[in-house]
Amino acid sequence: METTIDIDERLYQAAMKRAEDGDRSFSDMVDVALRVYLRDSLPFELWWITTPGKPAPGIDFTSRDSLYGFPDNSPNSD
Repeated sequence: METTIDIDERLYQAAMKRAEDGDRSFSDMVDVALRVYLRDSLPFELWWITTPGKPAPGIDFTSRDSLYGFPDNSPNSD
């Protein structure tokens, strides 16, 4: 959604610098800031972060019991 807002010039400049330093758009930064500000009044949202690769050795995602204690039960843990 597109909208127009009035922002204090110093606040805008600081936000633009932070957005650039974080390799984000200003719009994305405003969106995140509003979500944080309103997080207690918005419905719960779960964001999955995934990375390519294989599961850790010894973990069977079809078995709930194999997940208990992970990573303590990992063959690579000391």
